[in-house]
Amino acid sequence: MRLFLPFSAFVLAAGMIACNEDMSGIGGSITTGEATIYIDTMTYDLQAHAIDNKSFDSRSGSMLLGNLDVPEYGSLNCSFVTRMMCAATLPVGIDTVPLERIDSCKLMLLVDKAGIAGDSLAPQQMTIYRLNKQLPSDINNEFNPEGYYDPSDILSRKNYTLTQRALSDSTFIADYPNVYIVLETKLPQEMAKDVVEKYRTEPSIFAWPQSFAQYFPGMYVEPSFGKGCVASIYRIRFVIYYHNLITTTSTVDGETVTKTTKKTIDIPIFTTAPEVLSSNNVTYKVSDYIRDLIENEGKTVITTPGGYTTRFTFPAREIIQDYRDKEHNLSIISNLLMNIPAESMTNDYGIGVVPTLLMIKTSEVDEFFRENKLADNKTSFTAAYDSTNKRYQFNALREYLLSLLAKDVITDDDLDFSLIPVYLQTEQNYNSYYGTSSSTVTGVVPYTIRPTMTMLDMDKAQVVFSFSSQIVK
Repeated sequence: MRLFLPFSAFVLAAGMIACNEDMSGIGGSITTGEATIYIDTMTYDLQAHAIDNKSFDSRSGSMLLGNLDVPEYGSLNCSFVTRMMCAATLPVGIDTVPLERIDSCKLMLLVDKAGIAGDSLAPQQMTIYRLNKQLPSDINNEFNPEGYYDPSDILSRKNYTLTQRALSDSTFIADYPNVYIVLETKLPQEMAKDVVEKYRTEPSIFAWPQSFAQYFPGMYVEPSFGKGCVASIYRIRFVIYYHNLITTTSTVDGETVTKTTKKTIDIPIFTTAPEVLSSNNVTYKVSDYIRDLIENEGKTVITTPGGYTTRFTFPAREIIQDYRDKEHNLSIISNLLMNIPAESMTNDYGIGVVPTLLMIKTSEVDEFFRENKLADNKTSFTAAYDSTNKRYQFNALREYLLSLLAKDVITDDDLDFSLIPVYLQTEQNYNSYYGTSSSTVTGVVPYTIRPTMTMLDMDKAQVVFSFSSQIVK
C-alpha cells in the first residue's frame, strides 16, 4: 500500500509515528493480519564536505564571455571555443546568385537576458578568431587555445554593452524573442563569398558536421577589454547578406519608365547547436570569504561555473537497518526522498542559487558527463531549487534503495554521492490533437549559464522514508 501525502503531512505523520511509535492498522478486510504504514522523517550526519573542482567538464550549449570581480564570490574570467553546424544544402535564393551580389556576412550572438551577471552598462570588447586546428575531444575548462588559432588573424572585434539602450533598432530581429539581446559583429566579405563558392563546388563538405569541421574548425572568442559583467550566449548565427536587383516598369505621361531597385536578403548559413562542440574556458578564483566559510567554519557551499561542489555519504545503511527492524513477513516500500535546505548568499551583483542540482554516485560522475547520460533515478537524480521552501528535494530514491536491499554487501562506493550544479536541456513536445504541450529532458550538462553561489545546510538535511508492513497469519 502507498500513502501519498505532501511534505508538511509527512512531517506531521513522522512526528506522530517516528517519535511516538504509533502504528495505524489497516487492511483487515483484505487479508488476515495487521498492516502498518510507517512514515519516518530522519535527520542524519551526511559527512558532507566541499570539493574544490579546478578542472571540470565545460562542454555546454551556453557560452560564457566576460570578466567579473565580486568580493563575496571571487574573480571570474570566461572565454570560449565553439564549432558550428551548417545547413546541409545551400538555401534557395542564394544558390544561383552571382558572387558579386554577395555583400557581407555577420555573426549574431544571442545573449540570454537572464544570464547576464554584473553591470550591463559596463563597456566591453570581444575579439573573435578563426580556429586553424581541430579541437581536442578531452576538452575541459582549463583548455588553452594557444596553438589552435593565429593571434594576428582576427575575424572580428566588437565593442558593446549588454543593455538595450546601447543597441540600434536594426539589432532586434523579429525571429528572436525579447528574452535575448542580439550582438552583431561584421566578418570579412571574402569569407561570405568563399562559403557560397564552396557550397557550389564541394557540397560534400557541408553534408556532415565532421566534414564541415575540417573546412571550418570553429572560433575562439575572448574578452579583450572590460570588467564587471559576464554574459551567457545562447546561440551564435553566421548570416550572409546578398541583394537582388528588381526591375519594374511603369507609364508616366505616356512614357515607359524603367526602375531598378536593390533588395537585401539575409540567409543564416551556420549556427551553434547542442549537437556540436562548444566549451567554456573558465578561470575562477574563489573569494577568501567563501574559502573561510568552508575551511574555518565548516560550511558547505556550491559555486558555478566551477569552484566548489559537494560530496557526502548517503545514510542507506541506517535507513535499511531501520526498515528491517520494523519489517514483517510482507513489506512494500512506498517512497524515499531527501530534502537539503539551501539559501542564496548576500552580494550586490544579483548572484543567486543554482537552479538545479545533480545527485550522483561519485564514482559515476566522469562517465555520466563523458557519455552524455540522463539521470536514471537509480544512481543519479536531479532536483530543482524550491525558492518557497528554500530547499532541493530529491524524489524517487526508491529504486536506489531497492537495489541496495538486493545486495549481499553494501560498499562505501554505494553510499558515496556528489552534488553537482547542472543545466537541463529540454525539448518541447506539442500534441495538436489534445492541444497540450510537455517538456522532455534531452541532456544534463554542467551549469555554465551564469555565476551562482549556494549555501547548503547539510546538517539539517532530512530523509523521508515511507513503507508498509504486514503480518500475514
